[in-house]
Amino acid sequence: MGDTAENALDWPGEYKGILPCKDCKGIETELELKLDNRFELSQEFLGKPANTENKVKGTFKFLADQPNMIQLDAEGDNRIYFIGENFIELRGDKGEKLEMPELNFQLTKQLN
Repeated sequence: MGDTAENALDWPGEYKGILPCKDCKGIETELELKLDNRFELSQEFLGKPANTENKVKGTFKFLADQPNMIQLDAEGDNRIYFIGENFIELRGDKGEKLEMPELNFQLTKQLN
């Protein structure tokens, strides 16, 4: 078996960043990936009224045909993320890179 994100990268941990939002200033996002393939996702919609924080927990899987990507379960809206070295990047529905260079789709790993 060749190197994949699952066995070659130190992917478990907490990732943070601000993702794009259609009708707010951004989505402050924290995604924690756990070694047992569980996740905790916290999102706060910036510029919206108070109490617009959303927290969910669920599971994720590495994609067999794209082993450098994970997919969250329905609790995480089935979102797909590319796993890089100390970052993850939100992708489109089929794992495609989102071609909008003016927008940030990366969450940075929090190094202790």
